[in-house]
Amino acid sequence: MKRNIIWLSIIIGIGLIYGLVNYMQIVMENKAKEEKRIELKRIRKELEKDWKEIISKEKLIKKNETEILSFSQIIHEIDEELKSINKEPSKKISENDIEYYREKEKSKENIEAERDNKVEIQFEEIKEYKTMLNLYNKKINKASELSEELDLKWDIQPVFSVFN
Repeated sequence: MKRNIIWLSIIIGIGLIYGLVNYMQIVMENKAKEEKRIELKRIRKELEKDWKEIISKEKLIKKNETEILSFSQIIHEIDEELKSINKEPSKKISENDIEYYREKEKSKENIEAERDNKVEIQFEEIKEYKTMLNLYNKKINKASELSEELDLKWDIQPVFSVFN
């Protein structure tokens, strides 16, 4: 009888230890899932913020592009005006005409310099835009992986650059 009680105690002890280990494993899994849910919420908030920044960067790029085109148009108009002045050699050129011509040339050079600066800025903006999109897509991929691990639906797809 004593032997049966000892065996029964050993079996109950093993059962308790096994139950405790299973309980701890379940607690640890739930904790890991909760950490992943928190991480997923954080990533989603970052994605919303990043998306707004991407949209504003696109607007800035389009605005710069419009300015560059307007500078090019102004330069083209000045060139046309200067060509028309040069095509009239029979007309007597006055001091005022020469001064006007010089001012137009100087104005054209200044506008070309502004346009070139805008073009350089535009290249930097596009570079930043591509970097932002790459980071955004990495966050989306990470969020997708977390969603799959948590068996949640994830419906946001990566975004590709318009400026390739």
